[in-house]
Amino acid sequence: MGKSKDLFMMMREQEVATIKFLPSKKELQKSSKEFANKMMNTGEHNVQELYSQALRLKEALTVIETELKSKLPQENFEAFGLKGTYRSGRGFFELW
Repeated sequence: MGKSKDLFMMMREQEVATIKFLPSKKELQKSSKEFANKMMNTGEHNVQELYSQALRLKEALTVIETELKSKLPQENFEAFGLKGTYRSGRGFFELW
């Protein structure tokens, strides 16, 4: 449990560092790679454990995304770095 708490706290620090703006897709990818490398390079974490936690977080975010997406209006929009195009009962959304 302690390692999960450490991972959460590190992610929280990353969130606080970016809370005042919405990063672009490229910025998000870059900071995520840096975050992962920082965790691995400290030597304090087991890579397999970090990977398993990342998969759990990914699953949680997928569920959250699906739930939120189902609540979006069925119309095209562009907002917050997201372009949404409504198509035949299913939305299509892309970060740009």
